[in-house]
Amino acid sequence: MKNLEKSLKFKMQIPGPGKVM
Repeated sequence: MKNLEKSLKFKMQIPGPGKVM
């Protein structure tokens, strides 16, 4: 399940609809 970690890091790096601030 390394894909999930990569996806999480990606979401953290680039702010998207998943991370609303």
